[in-house]
Amino acid sequence: MRVRVFRNFVVYSISNYLPKFGNFLLLPFISSYLTTSDFGNYVLALSIIQAFSYLKMLGMDLIISNVYFKHPKLFKPFWNHVYGFLTLASLILGVVFFLILFLVFKSEEYAFLLAILTSIPIIFFSVTEGIYLRLYNAMQKSENFLYRSILFGLVNILTTYYCIVELKLGFMGWFWAALLASFISFLFMIYVLIFKEGIVPYFFIRWKSIMRILRVSLPILPHYYGTYLMSTSDRLQLKFLGQSTTDIGKYGIAAMFSNVAQMISNSFKLSVGPQLTTYLRDHDFISYLKAIRRYQVIFLFLTIFLSVWLNEIVSIFFSKQYEVSISDMAIWLVMSINYVPIYMAINQQFFFYEKTKSLWKRSFFAFAVNLLLNIVFVPVFGVVVTAISTFLTNFFFAISGMFMDDFKMICKVKIRAIEWMLLCLFITLFLVYLLPNNPIIKISISIIVALFLIFYFKTTIRNFYNAFFTKS
Repeated sequence: MRVRVFRNFVVYSISNYLPKFGNFLLLPFISSYLTTSDFGNYVLALSIIQAFSYLKMLGMDLIISNVYFKHPKLFKPFWNHVYGFLTLASLILGVVFFLILFLVFKSEEYAFLLAILTSIPIIFFSVTEGIYLRLYNAMQKSENFLYRSILFGLVNILTTYYCIVELKLGFMGWFWAALLASFISFLFMIYVLIFKEGIVPYFFIRWKSIMRILRVSLPILPHYYGTYLMSTSDRLQLKFLGQSTTDIGKYGIAAMFSNVAQMISNSFKLSVGPQLTTYLRDHDFISYLKAIRRYQVIFLFLTIFLSVWLNEIVSIFFSKQYEVSISDMAIWLVMSINYVPIYMAINQQFFFYEKTKSLWKRSFFAFAVNLLLNIVFVPVFGVVVTAISTFLTNFFFAISGMFMDDFKMICKVKIRAIEWMLLCLFITLFLVYLLPNNPIIKISISIIVALFLIFYFKTTIRNFYNAFFTKS
């Protein structure tokens, strides 16, 4: 089981986020063709896109996954029905997205073109991607993502370079490249779903059935949206708090490094989710807790390793835009990803037992805390406050679930979440304010971290090496 999870984690990391990670590695080659304002405009547009990406499945992705696990031989008619409904809903969602993005950028000459480029994938491609991802995630056939994503990731990377460097389209080059890669990916996924798996959108909607599904799925949606409000809406908050596009661009640059960590955490959720669901189904709560603790160790040491070198990495990737404050913000944002194991430990139980009706309260209260911190302190101390408030509210968001009545009813394991938050906070303070800018000390810390991880996971690494291309 552990080898399968590790293999799936690596495959999901490569396949799901190759285009994004590839664009990240492109930064040393394209950043000189971009201004800090370009980065500001890019992250503003991206924050709106991500807001709608949380809405595309209307919370039904977890419902269809549960149906697959509970009825693995009878799930297709249910999936087809949901697929058809979501495809129709995406038309409305895409039009709303187009209008909002156009209004935000209405003073810019590229507003209409930007809205067109970004709304097409939401209307035509996003639901198919969500169904495809959930199907192979539930089946734990992670290799199905790999070769497809390598091909389309390369298309995205090469097109991005061509649009920004050769055509000098500025930040719009990212969106032209994303549209082309999304279209090619859609053609592949629709072929696989329809002709290989028999998953076909059914457009004759049974509204009573859909309404029953929505009663369970919609309470999940505010929870997802609350996650967005904390993790991505900070760019929009900075705009409405009067911060310049240049300052937003600096924060956006810092956030790009946390986005890499976020990609890894999303792959972790996809690969670990089925394992944790299996433990809950089998009432194996000891293994459930051991798995969570194991992933806490992985997250902490990997984020420490990255944070130690962020000052040097930022100066290499963004030599034109580099400032020390950017690397400090990046450390806060990267270390904030350590909330994920606790979040998974708590939320997987909410989702499995379908106790989702009150999750929106937790999400929006955490967002309210985040917004209040930014409103009070950003005008005084600047954009760095946003990075610190993101760290604090991410952990608050994860931990607060423990105090909900629904969780107290279903919780089977003791999770030391507060102690974990304090440990991560003290380590982050050390990395930002006390770590000497001494290469020898940094190399020593990196070696210690690497040796610990190798020793801690030596059996898993050996088995993974032997079994990566075999079924486990």
